[in-house]
Amino acid sequence: MTKAVAPQEVGGILGLSTAVESSTRIIAPLLGGVLLQQIGTWAPGAFGAVVMVGVSIFVFITIYKPDRFHTETEQTCTRSRFGLINKP
Repeated sequence: MTKAVAPQEVGGILGLSTAVESSTRIIAPLLGGVLLQQIGTWAPGAFGAVVMVGVSIFVFITIYKPDRFHTETEQTCTRSRFGLINKP
């Protein structure tokens, strides 16, 4: 993740990553408990599957169709970073 940002932004991105991770460690068990209690034993797994499908679609669109999100230079860097193109 630190290779995806400028050197002066590494601290900020690591702080943001840690904050998001900590938040999910608080929210996920609470949400899982509510789903389990209110809907049933299948609900936490189904909810997790739906979230993962959504995240997977977002990542796929971002990596394979980056022209919607990035400049041409950033597209080349993203594609080469993920091994989608060969550098000359």
